[in-house]
Amino acid sequence: MWSRVLGLAALAVGCGTLQARAQAVDFRARLPHAEVLVCEPLPVEITIRNNGMSPLQAGGSGGYALAFEVLDASGLLLRELPQSAVLVPEVIEPQAQVVFTNDLQALFPVARHATLSVRARLTVGSRSYMSDKLFVDLMPGSEITWVNAPAADGVLRRFSLRSLSRGKRDFLFLRVENPDGSLCYGAAELGRLVRMGEPRLEVDSRGNVHVLHLSAPNQFIHSVFSPEGGAIKRDVLTGDLSMVRMVDDGQGSFRIAGAGQVAPPRDPIVDPLPLRRGL
Repeated sequence: MWSRVLGLAALAVGCGTLQARAQAVDFRARLPHAEVLVCEPLPVEITIRNNGMSPLQAGGSGGYALAFEVLDASGLLLRELPQSAVLVPEVIEPQAQVVFTNDLQALFPVARHATLSVRARLTVGSRSYMSDKLFVDLMPGSEITWVNAPAADGVLRRFSLRSLSRGKRDFLFLRVENPDGSLCYGAAELGRLVRMGEPRLEVDSRGNVHVLHLSAPNQFIHSVFSPEGGAIKRDVLTGDLSMVRMVDDGQGSFRIAGAGQVAPPRDPIVDPLPLRRGL
């Protein structure tokens, strides 16, 4: 839902003539997902349209600012993390619209909570306006498989594949954390998961993590991440479920064999005609 913001941008009286200029701003906040995996980025999408004739400058006494109000399930306000900062465009030109996101995971200690409510507060000059209240659930997901392996710094990491359902579809995630779960380095969505065959999770000699999973009929995704959870590459491959597999490349890493091969379609099963009985 759009929220209309009307503020008095300028007021001048001269030669007995009253001149006023109204600054109109439309804004809204949106959460792309109502359910996210714990440690997954939690983006909130902000849309601001400057309907006025003057640019909106971020910061300053007469500019605009954006803040978030995040509450836990009991209604307690979460404090922002130290040295965190909300990111906004420096200038919004007249009659222009900007769409940008902020990761609440990087702004607030959200990982400890199961349910959160979020509101965005837009301040234009001396007036503030609130968006509708948004709700999100932080889910642990269903663990499929995991492996412990040392990172480049020698510290042991736990890499796990987890699934989460969104909109009646399953999605696969890679989560990186300490073996005891005391510190989560992050979680990345790998794409849609089709539950035919088991996703493959391997760590190569460099500590890079390889994941191969089925994302659609005859379609696979090969994802590679660094030991710290940074994305290195993502390849979409085609092939038959019985042929595509992850194998050792002989150089301390892994490659995908059988990609690009799709088994020919089988003859359809024809239902027999109903038996006709003689009179």
